[in-house]
Amino acid sequence: MLLRLNHTSIQDTCISVKYDAPIAERESFAGIGNCSRGVVVGYQGEEFGMLVIRGGSRTFAKVVLTGAPTSSGLVSVTVGGRTANIAVASGMSLGVAMAAIRYSTAWNNLNLVASSQCESIEIYTIESEGYPDSLPSIDFGSTGMTGTISLSKQGNTATKDWIPSAQFNDYGFNGLGAIFDPQKWNVFRLRFDAWSSGGIELSLKHPQSIEFVPLHTWRPAAADDRFDTAVPYCTTTRCQTIAATEAPASGLHLAGGSVSSGIPATAGLRARYHRLWLRDAVALSVGGDSLVGVLGSPLMQDGGVRNTGIATIYKLTVVVKSSVDVIAGVMANGIVSAPVTCTRYLPWSALNVADISGTVTVTSGFRYSEAFIAAGNDEVVQVETDQLWCVPGSFVAFTVKPARASDASAIVDSVSFSAEWYET
Repeated sequence: MLLRLNHTSIQDTCISVKYDAPIAERESFAGIGNCSRGVVVGYQGEEFGMLVIRGGSRTFAKVVLTGAPTSSGLVSVTVGGRTANIAVASGMSLGVAMAAIRYSTAWNNLNLVASSQCESIEIYTIESEGYPDSLPSIDFGSTGMTGTISLSKQGNTATKDWIPSAQFNDYGFNGLGAIFDPQKWNVFRLRFDAWSSGGIELSLKHPQSIEFVPLHTWRPAAADDRFDTAVPYCTTTRCQTIAATEAPASGLHLAGGSVSSGIPATAGLRARYHRLWLRDAVALSVGGDSLVGVLGSPLMQDGGVRNTGIATIYKLTVVVKSSVDVIAGVMANGIVSAPVTCTRYLPWSALNVADISGTVTVTSGFRYSEAFIAAGNDEVVQVETDQLWCVPGSFVAFTVKPARASDASAIVDSVSFSAEWYET
């Protein structure tokens, strides 16, 4: 395993942005992070300033289904004090029922997000808050389904510090005077120590020079308070516009030149991994691609740890022994005919893996790449995977299918996929 350390001590994020005229009850922010932690610049209502968010966490729950529906009806899932009622039908396989719950539109109206990962469905709240008085629950009603739900992580309300521009503490803001106009294009720079301590400096590139002018430095108010840089939001640019009224404009405009540099060392570790999947006597099917192996990234790892790793698959090869022509491929997400059991690949890896036994098919996923393999060709074939990412809440399926419908009932002697990836 190779590790690459980035010892840059300062994290800089530059944002080229122009704001529309402020409107009461509208928020227009650009910066880094999310509703749990981050720092943004912009308008809160009609007031311009800087918002520092830290210490927040969403509520996460996990559903594991063990029995398919025997009757049509509703499954009621409660997370974060709100309930989604989802229809399932008699005769659905366990995998299809799982997809019906995962892809239900009911989550959208409740500010909940669902994703599927191997044998489980992970559900979390959009907002960063905890609901200790409303634990997750599931009611299968008269559907005959069986399964469990558990709390993966209790949420926590984020601490937010709003600093209006009138309270900026650096000399630069007052010195700029009328030169500073948020309705014109400006470059803001957010700078903080990459070792998870100290303050956050907001600067503005002087509209008439190449120099950055300090506007404000946020400092922790308490000894145990800090801006946590040990999470990989560091290279993410965030834009958000929320309006309770009909707004005539979007709120802000972001230029493509906005960048972030100096990734903290905690996010700069890059480990390389390799995994081999081998299956003999793989039955082909007209009902979907036959599954050979799975590489997945859960939202939550064991112990309630939020998974923040991103895997980049940079090499994928396949060897097939078959008497018929087949197509080997890689598919992102999709509907699996039956849940597969995943295990943590390594204690320090962000990914889970699954070996497949029996006939399991996958459909409706995004076909990232495929390779035609002629009958009798048992040489190594490389499958294109340029920029194939596996991010938390997603999985990658390695599959094989018949090249012609007439061979749908054939049995492939053996299929072997070899994947290489690195995680950051």
